Order: sequence, then structure tokens, then C-alpha cells
Amino acid sequence: MLCFGNHGLRVHQGRADFPRAKNLLEDLVGIIGLDNEVIVKATEIWRRLKKEGQVIDDGDLLIGATAIAYDLYLYTGNFKHFERLRPFGLKFYESVRQ
Repeated sequence: MLCFGNHGLRVHQGRADFPRAKNLLEDLVGIIGLDNEVIVKATEIWRRLKKEGQVIDDGDLLIGATAIAYDLYLYTGNFKHFERLRPFGLKFYESVRQ
């Protein structure tokens, strides 16, 4: 499950304990890096969305492509940004919607 936004762990920018918070987060959850599989999936999606005039923010595209490539459920409170990735195989952790 990928967690972003208001429902995931937040680290406040500019805090002196940022390195410690980063290390705790890395110990708590697995970190998925940007690899070739994600980049290929993101490129595939971007081309189709561009052709349809529905390009999305690069960050949202990479988050969605990562979830799709790794067959993960996306946990977000911002469905509006990600909804158009559902036809590409993006699955949502549905309890967030309630």
C-alpha cells in the first residue's frame, strides 16, 4: 500500500529533526525507488493521456505508475488527481473514501 497526503505520515519541512524522521520512516516502511519498470509504465500512461488531452502532474503520474507497476493499492484522500489512472490498472484502498 502506498500512503501519501493527509492520510500518510507527514514530516514538516524545515524541522531540525528531519533526518531522524526520514530514518524512522524508512525503518517503518519499505521504500520503492524509481526503477525502469515504473518509468516505462509512467511513459506509457503519459503518452496515452497526452493524446487524450488529459495529462496529469508528473508527481501524481509517478506515484500512480509505481502503484500500478508493483500491483499496490493507493491510499489517498485526493482521488480527483488519480481517478484517470484507474483504466491503467490503478487500484485504490477504498476505506479512505468513507
